[in-house]
Amino acid sequence: LDANSPQSGNIFDIAPPELPDSCANDVIILKESFPEELILLNKTPSEFSYLNHDVILEKFYKTNKDKYDFLIVAPQEVNFQSHYSFPVNKNMTGIGADYPQSSPYTSRLMSFVLFNYYSYYKSVSGLGIKPQFMLGYQTSIYHEIAHHWCCTLKGVYGELPGHWTNNLDLFGGSLDYIDIMGYKAWVIKDGQEYCIEENDYNSNWKFSNLTLYLMGLIGKESVNSIQVHEFEKIEGNEHDNIWGPDCQDEHKFTGTVNVSIQEIISQNGVRVPSAQQSKKDFNAVFVDIVPYGEAVDYEYIKYLKEYMRSDEWYNLTSHKSRITFCS
Repeated sequence: LDANSPQSGNIFDIAPPELPDSCANDVIILKESFPEELILLNKTPSEFSYLNHDVILEKFYKTNKDKYDFLIVAPQEVNFQSHYSFPVNKNMTGIGADYPQSSPYTSRLMSFVLFNYYSYYKSVSGLGIKPQFMLGYQTSIYHEIAHHWCCTLKGVYGELPGHWTNNLDLFGGSLDYIDIMGYKAWVIKDGQEYCIEENDYNSNWKFSNLTLYLMGLIGKESVNSIQVHEFEKIEGNEHDNIWGPDCQDEHKFTGTVNVSIQEIISQNGVRVPSAQQSKKDFNAVFVDIVPYGEAVDYEYIKYLKEYMRSDEWYNLTSHKSRITFCS
């Protein structure tokens, strides 16, 4: 399946392989033993809560085996700013920011993900509406997981801000897709300018072949050139000068440069391990952190469990990879 090419049919219609029978559909619960042991609470209404990452990892691995690739931490706390992730163990090269990461608590865990879902759950359930995992929340988790590999390439466009910028066309002029590691994407086709947004229901989310290459899921021979649309910078508009113009912004494109995978490799080195040697299938676990003195919200646990059989990663990777949610 070529993620750079338009295709007939819908990849989201294809079911993933069945999950193994040994996969327990449970959420692991960590309870605070004293106030702010694991969650550093906001001090004023204008501040956000934070997680005590090292203490969470230490406490988690005291009672759980080192068998997970991704930890999805979804605390019972509403005042986090957003989802985020960071690498825990990382030893790849050739993908941009090639700095090794390791942890004293785990040799296997790849990334720690904060999933800021509880605020949505509380706001919706408080209105008497059954909360559901909308596609946007599903892709938020996979977006954060994919940050383990993407996006800090050199030689693509300036210094990438950890995401694909708006002026990159990663799908060869196709208007059908947008990479979930970006938020907007300009396409210039037959002399016309088009801007695809992440919430555009006429386009499908999935990982481009360049992202799949960084993830070690395909080789360089499967990655077509990408188009970099150069544009006039605007004095004082630091955001757009880095990210590229927003869909609604006045702008002027001054040219388009094709960047081949070989040029990217010359700037970043060959990916190691290669696609032939890299891991393709992963597992993840949800962890609910319960603040000190509070009860476990079992209705919330039930909704997290509903997510654990999501097949969206399998679809987003064009059936190249799979994540199993287990405990």
